Order: sequence, then structure tokens, then C-alpha cells
Amino acid sequence: MKPKIDNVRNLSSLSEDLEIIRKAMFDRNDSECAIIGASYIDKCLSNIIFNRLRSIGEEFLLKQLFDYEHGAFSTYSSRNKIVHSLKIIDDRTKNDIRSIGYIRNRFAHDYLAITFSDEEIKRYCCELKLWEKHFYPTKVKRYNLEKHNGESELLKEIFVYSAFNSMQTLLTKGHLKKILYSDYY
Repeated sequence: MKPKIDNVRNLSSLSEDLEIIRKAMFDRNDSECAIIGASYIDKCLSNIIFNRLRSIGEEFLLKQLFDYEHGAFSTYSSRNKIVHSLKIIDDRTKNDIRSIGYIRNRFAHDYLAITFSDEEIKRYCCELKLWEKHFYPTKVKRYNLEKHNGESELLKEIFVYSAFNSMQTLLTKGHLKKILYSDYY
């Protein structure tokens, strides 16, 4: 028996969906931006793993694997490592997704109003590489970013484009044609 999927969202165009998310990330405050980006990446990771395993058709096993407390696929970090080990993403994408997760956690678990210019967040932004893929690489050099004096707007742009390119990679290489919202993850 195949697992029952609730709240299936068919996407008429994933590129339109990504553009909406990219715009939402720019339009929101820094904390919301980081949480939106990491949440969508997490949903993509979950969908890739779920799609690979759904052919086994064991509802009980899938529930156990995605169980929030004890499941092998219960965390953002474990899903990132699994998708990487399946050779769906390369090291660079895996590393950016990891840094995006750290940035999201910093925002989500700090009760004070912080921005992308926070020293810890800035350090993780300096580790991001995928922004260079489609973002004006000639305008911003890595050495300038590392010496940057906390201009939150630039760091937010780098975060958004790294997250956006991670999403594009996951959707393309994971062969996702729709995003499933399920009780399993």
C-alpha cells in the first residue's frame, strides 16, 4: 500500500514558485528571510528523499524514517547529508545548504533582533558560494565580503541568492515536479 499524501500542491511552474519565494525573502525582515529560505530548502530535501523511497510503499517505515524525534530523516542536517550521499547535489551545494541552516538557526533561536550583519551570521555568509553562480561576481569579490563592515543589505542579498540557487539545484537535480506536503515530514 502506498503512503497517503495530504495537501499535495501541484506547481504549474516551479520557476514562478521560486520567483515568489525569492521576492518574499527580499521583502521580509532578515529573520523571516532566513527562515523562509531554509524552510523551502528543507521541504525540497524531504521531497527528494521521499520520492526516492516512496516506491517501497511501506507507510509505517516512511513514518518512522521521517519521525521528528527519532527518524533517520528527522533533521535538516541529516536530509542534506542523505541527498548529498545519493549524489544528487555536489559538495558546494551541500556546504551552502549547511551554512544556510546555521544562519536560519541563529535567527530562529535568538530572541534579540539581529540582522545579517551579526558577526556569527556574517561568518556563515562568508562561507556561501552559490551566490556567485548568478549574482554579479565581478561586482562583489570574496575578499571584499570578508572585510565587509557589516552591511546587512549586501549579506542578505548573498544569502538570498545562495538559497535561491540551492533551491534551483534541488528542484532540477532532484527531478521535483511538485512539492508534497505530508504528515511524514
